[in-house]
Order: sequence, then structure tokens, then C-alpha cells
Amino acid sequence: MQEESKVMLKTRDILIKALFGLMGAGLAYLLVYTLTYLPNGYELVSKQQGVLHIQEYNLVGLKEDKIKWQPPSEEEDWRLKALKTKIPNLMVSYFILFTSIFITLFLTLYESSKGKRIIGDLIASGLTVLFAFLTLLRNLDRIKELL
Repeated sequence: MQEESKVMLKTRDILIKALFGLMGAGLAYLLVYTLTYLPNGYELVSKQQGVLHIQEYNLVGLKEDKIKWQPPSEEEDWRLKALKTKIPNLMVSYFILFTSIFITLFLTLYESSKGKRIIGDLIASGLTVLFAFLTLLRNLDRIKELL
């Protein structure tokens, strides 16, 4: 009987953590893809023959300028192709960053409400968020270089 209750508690704990993961991913999807919250980001509005229309967002995530971009010469057509792939990939980077932030927040609140020490979890989660943030910054820098 004792062993069954331990298994049930362990299963419940795993299911709650999985639910937090799904909630974090759902909120991040809503934020990035539905509400288009992209601080300092770019969104590909339209692609026409050799011309890209790009929406730029400020630090708060509000729309700023629309950029009409075309390669300066035929030899630099590779930049157009690179931007067509880098800008949609930027949204994936935002999704991963926000998902890791939400999951970290939910799991930290859950573990602290149980009275557990959370310093080790915070360090591991912080490293995950840091890795996602650095990946996002690298993608933003690459897009700025191409523009």
C-alpha cells in the first residue's frame, strides 16, 4: 500500500510538470504567433519578386516601420534568400525563449509551494533561458547584418 501511494505521488508530480510544460508552450505560442509579440524583432509581411516587405518591432514589441527591402544587385540575391529563411526562424527563437521562461516560472512556483529548495532548479532553468536568449540575439544580429 505504501509503495502504491509513492508511485501515485510520483505519477501525479510528473503529470503536473507535463501540464506546466504544455501551458508554457501554449502561452508562448499565443504570445508569438497569435499576438505577434516580437520585441526588437522582424516579421515577414509579404514576399514579391525580388522584394521583401518586413515589419519591424521596437523594444516593447509595438510595430515601428515597414521596411521594403530588395538586394542592391543581382549578385547579392543570396541575401534575399537568407532573409526569407532567417525571419521566420526568428519567430521560432522567440517561441523557444518564451516557452522556457514560462516553464521556469511555473515550475519554480510549483516547487516553492511544496516547500522544496529551488536554487538548483533555478540555476538549471536560468541556463536554459540564457541559452535561448543568446540564440535569439544571434539571430537578430544576423538579420540586422543582412538588412
